[in-house]
This record gives sequence, C-alpha cells and structure tokens, in this order.
Amino acid sequence: MNGITFSYSIPSGDYNDNEFSVALGFYDPATGDQIEPSTLFSCIGPTFSLFFPLAAGEYAGGTTDAPGQQPTEFPFDLVVGAPGSLPAPQTTCIPPPPTDNGDLSAPFVGIASLPSGQGYWLADAQGGVSAHGNAVNYGSMAGVALNAPIAHIVATPDGKGYWLVASDGGIFTFGDAGFYGSMGGQHLNGRIVDIAPTRDGKGYWLVASDGGIFSFGDAQFYGSMGGQHLNKPIVGIAADYQTGGYWEVATDGGIFAFGAPFLGSTGNIKLNQPILSMAASTDSAGYWLAASDGGIFSFGDAQFFSSLSTYHLTSPIVAMSNAPMWPGYYMVAADGTVYNFGAPYFGQY
Repeated sequence: MNGITFSYSIPSGDYNDNEFSVALGFYDPATGDQIEPSTLFSCIGPTFSLFFPLAAGEYAGGTTDAPGQQPTEFPFDLVVGAPGSLPAPQTTCIPPPPTDNGDLSAPFVGIASLPSGQGYWLADAQGGVSAHGNAVNYGSMAGVALNAPIAHIVATPDGKGYWLVASDGGIFTFGDAGFYGSMGGQHLNGRIVDIAPTRDGKGYWLVASDGGIFSFGDAQFYGSMGGQHLNKPIVGIAADYQTGGYWEVATDGGIFAFGAPFLGSTGNIKLNQPILSMAASTDSAGYWLAASDGGIFSFGDAQFFSSLSTYHLTSPIVAMSNAPMWPGYYMVAADGTVYNFGAPYFGQY
C-alpha cells in the first residue's frame, strides 16, 4: 500500500504536559481542495510517528494543536510514491526511520560522553540507557512507570555514573551520581528540558522551557530567564566550568548567559530548523548549538567540523554532546542514530 510514515518532533515548549493532538488533512495539489477528512490523533510527545495510506501523487499538510495554545502549522511538500521511494522532505515530514536498529520503545532524547573520550551513553524517553565504547551501563529506568518522560542524560565527572532528568524535574541517579534534590512533584511553569552538572559533580542545574533555573548541591544560582519575556522557549543549558556559571539556549538560538561570558548566538539569524540542544567545549571557552536538521553553530573556541544540514536525515536531531579529549562533538537523532564530528564513533542503538 502506498503511503507515508509521518514523523514529527514538537519543539520544546510547544505543548503542555507532553500531550498534544495532531490534525492531518490531505489535499489535491492542483485545486487545494481537501480530499480526505482531517484525522485527529492524541499523541504523547515530543516525537511521534504515524502511517497514512495515500495514493501516489497526493500531498499532505496539517497542524499541531497544543492544549490551550493556537494551532501551529507544519505544511510540507512531499509527493507520495511507492513505499521506500519517498523523496527528501522539504520541512519536517520525514520518511520512516531505519528498521535495522530494531523497534524502539521510545524516542531517544539524549547523549552523554564518557569523560575519557572513549565512549558515550544514549537515553530514551522511557528511561532506557544504552552504553557504547568503554561506557558502562549502570542502570536505567526502563520498565519503570514514570510520571513524565526523560528529558536528558549527563555523565558524572569521573564517568562512573550518570543522571537522568525527567520533564517534571524528577532526578534518577546511577553509578556514583549523587542525588542532591529534584523538582519532582513540585509546580513548574515550564517543563524541565535539560540538566548540567557542576565541575566536581556535587551538584547540578535544571532548566525549564520558560527559562527557570533550579540549582541543587554546590550549583550556584546566578539568575535565569524565568518570569521574563522569551521570543522562543528554552531547550538547553551548558555549564561554564571556568566561571562556575551557565548558558541557556532557546529554539531560535538565543543565548542567555549567567555568570558566564556571552560568546555569540543565532538569535537574530533565520534558521531552517529550531535549535534543540547545546554543548560547551571541553575547556568551556566556547559552545555549539545543534538544530533539529543537524545544523551546527559554533562560538568561542568551539571548532566547526561539519554538520548534517545538507543531508537527508531519517530522524530529527534531538541532542548533542561535546567529546572530551577530542575537539569535536556528537549528535543523536530520535531513532538512536549517532553522528560524530572530530571525535571517534563507538556505535549506536
């Protein structure tokens, strides 16, 4: 049967409580008339994949409808052909992810590099963790009922443990990662999107989509964007180990520095796709921003080794990490594919 698998990753902050609905309508490319009634789905974010049977030659478009928000259009131009022969997408409609990795229980959400530079961990939204290279699997939340999906993973300074953070602010520790507090069970104005540990690993910062910062252990609070106007929601945080401060990044690439120097941003640049992650260089004298299409933007002493923005991706980029002991970086897609630049490859899910 002809058709497409429509995969879409909702930018952070564009839905509430990780739940949203999707309405897709199919249209005649010549007249613009709707061919089939719109189909409404209730989905759990931030990434979903759905299959739609369509006759060859039809086009499709639709909107996301986040609770309490105006619908957000995501039109795309994609000619539907025989299965396996779909052309490259124009915007956010992408063909099915590869199946050689097996069926995923949940989309991947994070990558954390081993401080020795000889491996990394991947984490998915249900708390599953896979270890690669010399990285050791110290445990996961796979199979455990979570109140909210996992948002990210970060390693301890010695690489003998890691933290998982959920979008409700819950913290899960493994190996030698210490528990210093969490926001689980507390009211949040925006969901938690990222975590950054302090240099000695005896504390961490959590950042929410509204720019709020929550510091625990020896992590010092230098300020936040919480309660302030944002053009776009916050999606990431990186610690500056030289100053003890941190940076927040928004989906438009806007950078907000607290106790850390401002080294540049893409806040005033038109982006093809939103920024979804950031990582500081190993010496914290620079940082990279990664977009969902694999675009990389480097600032300070962070070196640019290439990007994926000109390539056809089978799944959107969801996170990035620096590569300790190497000058480059890693990106991971929602399907678990790992892309390495200026750093060695240790495998993927």
